Amino acid sequence: MHQSLLIIKHYLLRSLFDPLNTAVLLLLPLALLVANTLLGQAFGIDFEDIMVLSSTTMFVMCVFQLFSPLQHYYLFSDFQASMRFRLYSAPVSKTKFVLSMGIAGWLYSVFIGLFFIVITSVIFNVQWGSILVVLLVLFLLSVFAQLISIFLFFILPTRGAADAGVLVVGWGTLILSGGMVNIGSNAVTDFLGMYGTPVSLGGWAIFSASFPDADLPNMATPLLYLIILTAVVVVFAVITVIAGKLCKKEI
Repeated sequence: MHQSLLIIKHYLLRSLFDPLNTAVLLLLPLALLVANTLLGQAFGIDFEDIMVLSSTTMFVMCVFQLFSPLQHYYLFSDFQASMRFRLYSAPVSKTKFVLSMGIAGWLYSVFIGLFFIVITSVIFNVQWGSILVVLLVLFLLSVFAQLISIFLFFILPTRGAADAGVLVVGWGTLILSGGMVNIGSNAVTDFLGMYGTPVSLGGWAIFSASFPDADLPNMATPLLYLIILTAVVVVFAVITVIAGKLCKKEI
């Protein structure tokens, strides 16, 4: 237990003090939020409407949780560099070592998410609504993000491939959720935008709790979105465990 805590502390501090992590996972979403607001105003979108601004901010927070596995390049760089021979002699199993690194990544994701929420609440006056719902969504999405990282570690051969996989998942989810391009409106795209991705589920859970009287089609309760999101995380956790058992990679 003590060894695991030391590993968690080590990788958590490395993540917190890495400028690239801060730039990608905190400064970039804030910059995109500002740019999106300015661009929307240029096209006549009223971002002074707190509902519009809040929904955009909620969506951005959920999306960038899925990009948090990018900071797991430590996992690949450590195990694929000369340092791996020192790691092999550590008084802890490789499974526990990787799990501890995953926990450190999860804690970092939660911290960044909470920091983003505080900043946007203070600077942009975003209404996040129910703190309990926000924390549950943040918890579930951060767990899902770490599962993605571990899953890609199991199935892909190199750090570059894993990084590319994270980007594909992140941007693909963003597009399918309808947050990047207009993918039209039909039964399929409407379903994807409301229920089809973890970002959709998390964003609508927070939004429906923050603005329960919003006149939106097919608006369900936050509880329904949270139940579906929880089921998605559990199913993917099972898939990740199976992938780990089938993985033949030497680490």
